[in-house]
Amino acid sequence: MLTEIWSDMNCPWCFIGKRRFDKALAAFEHAGEIEIRWRCPRVDPTASKDGSETLPQAMMRKHQLPLEKVLQMLEQVTVLAAAEGLEYRLPEARPVDTFDAHRCVRHAGRYGLASEMMDRLSRAYAMEGRSLADHEELARLAADVGLDAGETRRMLAGGGHADDVLGDVERAAVFGIHAAPTYVFNEKYAVMGAEPTEYFLAAIRQVWAEGGSAGGGSARQGEARTR
Repeated sequence: MLTEIWSDMNCPWCFIGKRRFDKALAAFEHAGEIEIRWRCPRVDPTASKDGSETLPQAMMRKHQLPLEKVLQMLEQVTVLAAAEGLEYRLPEARPVDTFDAHRCVRHAGRYGLASEMMDRLSRAYAMEGRSLADHEELARLAADVGLDAGETRRMLAGGGHADDVLGDVERAAVFGIHAAPTYVFNEKYAVMGAEPTEYFLAAIRQVWAEGGSAGGGSARQGEARTR
């Protein structure tokens, strides 16, 4: 069963969704027969290129919100993340254009480490305040999951996997995906948002029970939802 996940490291909800989905997958009897493909949604391609702006600063600028309101919103997400074992430090997060970070995920996929790379990058953003726009930082994070740092640097310098990531964005448009995270099963059924673990597990089991191979066309959002 094919599962495609449009998720971004800049998105705190995406990391929460990943943790819940991972738990659901661990509880699924046929987890070894599910192929996971991480896709790039480009949540905010206008974000900083150098990580010079913190998440509160970016939210204040973009949404014209006072700092007190921004911190309150971030605290609400932090509490939900803590319930999943994630210790968010969102006031220190530095949102950037994650195009290069997604290239690293594609690179890691060549070695069967895409999910590990996605997890490491999300943790670096939401919990460690590290800039995912810096190539040296990305190389170090790649090394943390077992990739060769030098190879990662060369890949980034040479524009490796850029077409793959752009293809993810185009694929999202074909399926009508406009939000992250979005989970598409067998190219037919979609679940949007960081749903509870039980919800994901029920959706996986429902799609598995229906069987069949992946097919073309747009994902019919909501059909994998439990009734």
